[in-house]
Amino acid sequence: MKLYLLFTCCFLCHNLTAQRLLERNVQLVPLADTTNYDPETGTSWAHSLSGWAGFGRYVISDNDHAWVQELGLTVELVRFSHKASLAFTTQIEFIADPNNNINFNPRAIFWSEGIFYMRRKGNSYWRAGYYHRCKHDIDNLNLGVERTLIFGSLMAERSHQLPSKQFKEAWLGYGADLYTIRQDDRFPQDPAPGGLNTMNLLSSFSFKSHVLKAFPSEKAGIYANAFLQANVYSANTGFTNRFSSPDRLNAAFGISAGLALIGNAQIRLGFNYEYLPDSGIPLAASGVHLFGIEIKGLNSNMLK
Repeated sequence: MKLYLLFTCCFLCHNLTAQRLLERNVQLVPLADTTNYDPETGTSWAHSLSGWAGFGRYVISDNDHAWVQELGLTVELVRFSHKASLAFTTQIEFIADPNNNINFNPRAIFWSEGIFYMRRKGNSYWRAGYYHRCKHDIDNLNLGVERTLIFGSLMAERSHQLPSKQFKEAWLGYGADLYTIRQDDRFPQDPAPGGLNTMNLLSSFSFKSHVLKAFPSEKAGIYANAFLQANVYSANTGFTNRFSSPDRLNAAFGISAGLALIGNAQIRLGFNYEYLPDSGIPLAASGVHLFGIEIKGLNSNMLK
């Protein structure tokens, strides 16, 4: 109950805005899976493969969002004993709008790839690495507009498994990103100078939670995931002078919940709500409330 109150408070109290990031509804913890690990073997190469796939239909949205498809893959390149690992991850989020005769028109694709080092200490999993992210328009020639985003960051995150008698799974995660590469190209020229611009993005701070309450059969349960991400923007776009002039704090938040079918993997059927002030699609950044239904499958030993 205390955990529910915690992420509900965060969801209600932080009425702010932010950038679309693909891991907002999952926590990557490949080192948490020890089912195929023999501590006596020491270092092991290509140790594990994990991922998720999801598909959803927006019920409440704007003119740019009708359907969403997600794909994510994480490869544990090498594991060092049972305490640390080096991994590579790649993720795609595909957005379709309703503006054709079948209500499914490819609109935008968000893509990220990253490499990180993870280390375990007790029930906590610490990771640090570098992420490269980009967004591209699809089939937008008839609109005569285009927006391309590229942004990379040095990142650090901690995922912590909470002891709980009420839940089968209870996790908290928090982290930070320091942005290096930043590009926000718009054609025609940005119609709203002074609005949100990725070129001014300085850093982000995130909070994520996950709980799973299993039914007595242990074959199904109820899950809930929540996220909050606060961004700091600078008044300058230069790489060095931006640190002396932070001038805006924004954030995004969301929650997803529903039924989980539990086996060697998890199938989640539920709803998803999130608020994004800048979805990254229209030229003029504007806030959007997205509410939809979703189905997602994931390797739950390594993803929360």
